[in-house]
Amino acid sequence: MLPSTGRLPLSTVAKVCAPTSILRCSRLAANGRRTIPATLESITVKDGIKAALTMSKFEERRHELIDCQGARVLIVVADPEEYEGERKPAPITPDQPEMPLGDTSPMNEAPI
Repeated sequence: MLPSTGRLPLSTVAKVCAPTSILRCSRLAANGRRTIPATLESITVKDGIKAALTMSKFEERRHELIDCQGARVLIVVADPEEYEGERKPAPITPDQPEMPLGDTSPMNEAPI
């Protein structure tokens, strides 16, 4: 918090929100499909195409993938970055009211 105002700096708010934004972009790119985030480590092209993927061993759908070994699977190339894009800095005005961050006490409610 900034000692003079008791408010959080915008950079802190952006750091807290970034992981949620990245997760949301990944879900948008998945377009409702069940997904497993992975990195395409290598690809070999000979008679067919052989791909090696690396993913977290803690991935919640890993068993579904393991059960598919030797079976046909569908690979969808999704690009979460399409939804991330670049953003402009947030406009900040000095007279902007403070956001009520989690404080739900009746004392902080606006009069009707």
